[in-house]
Amino acid sequence: MKKICPDLVAMSDDELRDFWSRTRPEQLKRLGDRLLAESLPRVETRVCDFYVKDLAALRQSAGLTVAQAAEQLSVTPVIVMSWESGEVRPPASLSLIYAQTVK
Repeated sequence: MKKICPDLVAMSDDELRDFWSRTRPEQLKRLGDRLLAESLPRVETRVCDFYVKDLAALRQSAGLTVAQAAEQLSVTPVIVMSWESGEVRPPASLSLIYAQTVK
């Protein structure tokens, strides 16, 4: 049974890293909503290592197509492409999710 995704924006950098080290995206309800909220401008930004320069390469090294990533993240492929192209600021969780999938 899926559990509701917590508020990712409210987590500290360390809490976010810890959360994604032990949580798989497919275990969560409302993940897409939480990721979209996390990609909105914030008063306090995350440390820069959350924002990988080439998210598409990281996704590909995880063996995911855009469509597969979108399905796993509960968003549309257009949103994934917007995050990866830099058209829309990606959520900090995205690089952590992709990196976890590579493991």
